[in-house]
Amino acid sequence: MKYKKIILVVLIIIWMTTVFMFSREGGKKSKTTSGSIVGFIVDKMYDTSNMSQEEREDKIEDLQRPIRKLAHFTIYTLGGAITVIFVSKFNITNRKEIIYSLIFCLIYAILDEIHQYYVPGRSCDIKDVLIDTLGASIGIFFAHFLINKKRK
Repeated sequence: MKYKKIILVVLIIIWMTTVFMFSREGGKKSKTTSGSIVGFIVDKMYDTSNMSQEEREDKIEDLQRPIRKLAHFTIYTLGGAITVIFVSKFNITNRKEIIYSLIFCLIYAILDEIHQYYVPGRSCDIKDVLIDTLGASIGIFFAHFLINKKRK
């Protein structure tokens, strides 16, 4: 049982480090990173052979913000799930498992946004904290549901 806790702690640290590394990218680098991912998605979703370069870039620009927000949501969904699985290894109530996990993810989302405030070209956005926390909540509740199903 102890090795499972250690593995989960390592996974949480990897998750936190991944979030931190993306957050420390400057505004231009971050936009380039997400732009290349969105460009790949645009190329797969649309027949770009019939588009001008300007039309393709407009599609990328239109999709970049929602895809960036989806990335926030998704990475925190994963973090929330890992966190509640870790917390569930302790002998506490279901309610406390959820509350402790939510508080941890919320605090990390706030700290992440504060960190971004000091990165050139980035900003601190309360909407991102809300998106992150919503993602974490979904991960927490989904993983918690599976944990309880396994316990029965």
